[in-house]
Amino acid sequence: MKESDVKNVPGGGAEVTGGHESLPAPAAVDEDKDGANFPESTAEPAEISDSVLDGKNMWALNCIFCPSKIMPAKVASYHVEERALPKMKQKKALSEGLEVEPLSRWFMVSDVMMFDNIGVSNAVGDIKYLTCADCEMGPVGWTDLSNKKCYIALARVRET
Repeated sequence: MKESDVKNVPGGGAEVTGGHESLPAPAAVDEDKDGANFPESTAEPAEISDSVLDGKNMWALNCIFCPSKIMPAKVASYHVEERALPKMKQKKALSEGLEVEPLSRWFMVSDVMMFDNIGVSNAVGDIKYLTCADCEMGPVGWTDLSNKKCYIALARVRET
């Protein structure tokens, strides 16, 4: 993947310390030709009340494809920042360009060592992408190399 393949959606970041909203039902599932299930869309939840308590993740975060636990409960801060991540399932050839999806709701930790299990890609510009360490699906988030903060998209993990 080239740096030019990744585009950020304009928008600034803002820490949220206590917003309460609620999650919609999970997205429909699409099965690819190899039999792997992929969410049809990782559209973001409209509300968050069942996910955030006192500005932290209320539940442990797990991979949506396997039982791997990515992060324990109550360690990450809720963060709002519009950012584009590559789609988990690309529908066109890489030579045609990378498909991205704008996301804005994240759980943020200050250090990669706060995860239970996480895979980290090679650098793409000033970021690295985060994936499930067990099944390598993703990206589920990204890390900023300038400040080492890590962000996990709420739409790309399962809460337990």
